[in-house]
Amino acid sequence: KVYTPERSQQAIQNFFQKGNLTALREMSLRITAERVDHQLRDYMHSKRIAGPWKSGQRLLLGISPSPHSVSLIRWARRMAYTMDASWIAVYVETARSLSETAKTQLAKNIKLAQELGAEIITTADEDIAEALVRVAHEQNATQLLVGKPQRAYSLRKSLLDQVIERSGDLDVYVVGGDEKSTSRKAIHLPE
Repeated sequence: KVYTPERSQQAIQNFFQKGNLTALREMSLRITAERVDHQLRDYMHSKRIAGPWKSGQRLLLGISPSPHSVSLIRWARRMAYTMDASWIAVYVETARSLSETAKTQLAKNIKLAQELGAEIITTADEDIAEALVRVAHEQNATQLLVGKPQRAYSLRKSLLDQVIERSGDLDVYVVGGDEKSTSRKAIHLPE
């Protein structure tokens, strides 16, 4: 009933081929999976169910105004593509003000993440590790991606240590940076 009899034969030969039908089937399954994922997150939120509910793969990446976030964003995109997973880029805003250079870099990082398919979430909190874990649970993320600390030695706990400590059921991936840019600082012990 969609095509006239003379056009139906042409449609069968040109459009209704196995490859086209398989691609349409895959697209419909992806759209359905996204809709079900949103419904699951809404249900979890309304019933106050703590995540993650590992019904599928969902990555969460913490980003910052650092130029190193660019490589983390690209790595997260590749990982999400490989795992056929959705992904979220989260920026945690603190009371500390950013320089104009940092604001510009942050805007570039957010734009890049959006262009590569990330859902962008900005949240405010003074405890970055706590905020990342909280958003991961709220968004039903199954993996949390964190950049390797740039400083090799430090007496206080790094963001990575804090995230791992609080992660619970979340899988935490540590993504390394460019070794050339990693600077080592000496430890100064109090006297």
